[in-house]
Amino acid sequence: MPKLRLIPLVFAFAFASLAGACAGEDQVSCEVIWTMANSEVGRAEIVYDTDNIDQALDDCFVDQADHPDRPMNAAAYECSCKTL
Repeated sequence: MPKLRLIPLVFAFAFASLAGACAGEDQVSCEVIWTMANSEVGRAEIVYDTDNIDQALDDCFVDQADHPDRPMNAAAYECSCKTL
């Protein structure tokens, strides 16, 4: 009889573990647009493994500076982020 009680506990643990793992898979996509003299000179998408848009905006500020798609003549940038 004790083994029969163990089976539902094992399934409950497995389900909780899976649900917890899936909960952390949110991502934020940031589109960065580089400009010079109010004209667009380039754009790129940067995806972050987080669900925190404010943190993604902060990271975009840092990452856009040395992003491989950043044009040499870019004088300004704008990041707009959304959850996926």
